Amino acid sequence: MPVTAFHDADPRTPSRIGVAVDVETTGLDRETDRIIELAVQRFRFDALGHVIQVGVPRVWREDPGIELDPRITKLTGLAADDLAGQVIDEAAAVESLSSADIIVAHNAAFDRPFIDRRLPAIAGKPWACSMAELDWLELGFDGRALAHLVSQCGWFYPRAHLSAGSRSAGR
Repeated sequence: MPVTAFHDADPRTPSRIGVAVDVETTGLDRETDRIIELAVQRFRFDALGHVIQVGVPRVWREDPGIELDPRITKLTGLAADDLAGQVIDEAAAVESLSSADIIVAHNAAFDRPFIDRRLPAIAGKPWACSMAELDWLELGFDGRALAHLVSQCGWFYPRAHLSAGSRSAGR
């Protein structure tokens, strides 16, 4: 179930744009492995960091042109059939990311090098890491794994990624 309640915008305070990102890749090597899925979610936030509006999520998949390691399929839920013939819409991805005042990833140390290499037009944008830069314990959570944080909020999402038909895909 999507989040639909947001903080009220203060018309006296300008808002800013953030983009939350997530990537799935063929492996962990940022020099040789490739992005197979790029998800972006634009949001607007106020001077206090409160989210006041969320845009439509975009998800692109890309055929890496190589056989996927079965462990990657198990981890991501993405199989060769899900990726066959798919290409990331680079222009749309760059447009979305370049509009951001800040890009946020739950593991920016992993996601950023892949995105910087795949989309060099947005290299140099400011990033934040929701996993490493927040004191989750102080905020009332007992871990920092994304699935665990989500479940502690009373939300859930399928372990494996959603099928392409149930996502907003930019193909």
